[in-house]
Amino acid sequence: MKKYKFSYSAPVLLLIFAGMAVSVASIVFNVLRIVNNTSPTTYNYISLITVALVCVGYLVLSVSMLVNSYYAIDDKYFILRWGILKNRLEIKSMTRVLLDSERRRLTVFYNEDNYFVVKSATIPFPDLVAALREVNKKIVFDFASNDKKTD
Repeated sequence: MKKYKFSYSAPVLLLIFAGMAVSVASIVFNVLRIVNNTSPTTYNYISLITVALVCVGYLVLSVSMLVNSYYAIDDKYFILRWGILKNRLEIKSMTRVLLDSERRRLTVFYNEDNYFVVKSATIPFPDLVAALREVNKKIVFDFASNDKKTD
């Protein structure tokens, strides 16, 4: 299996870390409210615990995305992994790959009318396309062009 590490852009990393900071602050705030609750009701406890659990879930998801995000190609599937989230696409269903090297973007068309975009500054797209074509020789490979015609 060939793996290609996914890298996040600076704005996305900033949003992930900001969300992590808000989650930690919210967990601390809610735990303090549970401990110092002067009017304990079932509703208060349930709402505070629910918010804390959602924040813990976000922390688990965001840390896993930072640690374990990659694209991989094995003998049958193109695997997209973002932390605990995983998606597989059968390589045999791919029909066309369009490389836009200027924007560092690879568009993969599959099942006639579906597509997804792989965007990363660190992935060697020619190697990725070669690995895909080793499994499925029928994949059509094109380069995107931004040439403008002048009259």
